Amino acid sequence: YKVVHTAGELMGANAPKALPVINAGANADIVVDMIAPTESGTHTAVWRIQDGDGIIFGPELMITINVPQRPTDTPVPTATFTSTPTRTRTPSPTNTPTNTPTNTPTRTRTATPTQTSSPTALPISVQQVSQQISISPNATGNTTVTCPSGSVLVSGGFAHPFGLRIWHSMQDGNGWRIYANNGPGESRTLTVYAVCLFISGGTSDSVYTQENINANDTTQLIAACPAGSVVTGGGWVIGSNEAVNIHNSSKSDNGWQIFVTNTSSETPLVNVYAVCLSGVSGGTSQVSNTDEVVAPTGTTNVQKLCPTNSFVTGGGFALNSGLTLYNTSKYQNGWINYVSNTTGVEKLLYTYAICYAP
Repeated sequence: YKVVHTAGELMGANAPKALPVINAGANADIVVDMIAPTESGTHTAVWRIQDGDGIIFGPELMITINVPQRPTDTPVPTATFTSTPTRTRTPSPTNTPTNTPTNTPTRTRTATPTQTSSPTALPISVQQVSQQISISPNATGNTTVTCPSGSVLVSGGFAHPFGLRIWHSMQDGNGWRIYANNGPGESRTLTVYAVCLFISGGTSDSVYTQENINANDTTQLIAACPAGSVVTGGGWVIGSNEAVNIHNSSKSDNGWQIFVTNTSSETPLVNVYAVCLSGVSGGTSQVSNTDEVVAPTGTTNVQKLCPTNSFVTGGGFALNSGLTLYNTSKYQNGWINYVSNTTGVEKLLYTYAICYAP
């Protein structure tokens, strides 16, 4: 048996890697050496086991790491000096006849220039911070990750192994909060991400819309940001009822929309949230991939980067029924989604990046 790389980034690992020989029913540790990439952001790798006939089986072994953004040196303002002109005096004329007035000498003085400097404004930057918790089998867990001092929350995301169901993803103060239900079998780790904007001079808050969704149908909900603010991301609360699933979370004009499918005869309440940034100039736009086909029983990821001179503040997704989303987070200056296709037919995945241009 071997462990093989099936999705995400290889991160310098050797693949495939032979597994140790162990007796039936015994346990063994699987160790794969990887090197953290130099690029900041979230990086994920997925591995699975392969038998001697080349058949891949068993659970996906996923690792997600966050490489922090390196600090940039701010240039020190350079003072520019101008030499001080010397004072000049016009000499009195010589051999002046008696009783003849002499020319009054003039004195010229030039003011000393003041020291000038050109300070460099600190650049806007976006950083993703994370926090992990372990959720016991058949239990619910939640946590909030808070943005650092000097930054404002603009969106959030999550990553988790299969077996967890995310049903609550929204702003919590200056951070992002996730609730998840764990299935049977084992404890599973939930990673929560907060996307934080530095040096913007603005503040962020959430607005929401709450509705009873349709029974046995798909419902669209939209929350619009107020005038004078710009949408930077969004979230949702769909409840712990497994009959309700979310298929689209994306920007809609200057707000946020979700599409949820309800396969039950009940009409539960569902919330959609728009994160709105106030007190700044500029605006946000949404960019996406054209489409990505996910092969039957396959796993893939799709990333979308923001254009030059803009900053990613959030992201979203649109996916066909039958795809399981297990990672949605900031990636470099863009957004990335990881999905698994649990069906026997091809499915489509769209990744959206929300880009702020000051």
